[in-house]
Amino acid sequence: MFAEFICRPISGEYKEKHFGGTTADYSWVKFTNDDGEEWVGSFQRGWLNNSDTIKILDNREKVFIVANGAAYLIDMAIQEIVNSEELLDVKTVLVDDEQLNIYYSNGYDLKFVDMQGNETVIFNYNGFDDIELIDIKGTKLYATYFDYQYRNKQFNIEVDLITKHVYDSFYFEPSLINKAAQNAYKSKPWWKLW
Repeated sequence: MFAEFICRPISGEYKEKHFGGTTADYSWVKFTNDDGEEWVGSFQRGWLNNSDTIKILDNREKVFIVANGAAYLIDMAIQEIVNSEELLDVKTVLVDDEQLNIYYSNGYDLKFVDMQGNETVIFNYNGFDDIELIDIKGTKLYATYFDYQYRNKQFNIEVDLITKHVYDSFYFEPSLINKAAQNAYKSKPWWKLW
């Protein structure tokens, strides 16, 4: 299975599927199935420049296309779109190891879509700016973000994908957490202070 962005092909050169239209400013993707069959799809583009990506999910026979921020989950077996809702303003994308969920961000919140096309919000917190997804290791998702009200400093977040607990370096640094835990352990109860 393979997919790549291409220039608009000559009409009739490939079997065509249109996901939103056929104008020249749409994104075109050429797909190659495992049996060698080639076909193209046209995708209506979003409004985010430089936000084009393709994630191939071999284990699920699906492809996740981002065309200028507009995202589409395509089932390669039936050559149809899976998601029923529009997925807009997608800037950064990661796929988990089992290829069960596709995690993405529009820069200020974090969402995922499952293989049935259902979108779920993990968190939407307006204190984050320019979230960039970095990696998924086990059940932890790692990302960076900026808080422009705090001197343009970059911070790290760690999200437990099961409990949805968010660890944010803006509030805690690992060394401070360890020291605070040690001090709390060694401190006397308040009623023994006098």
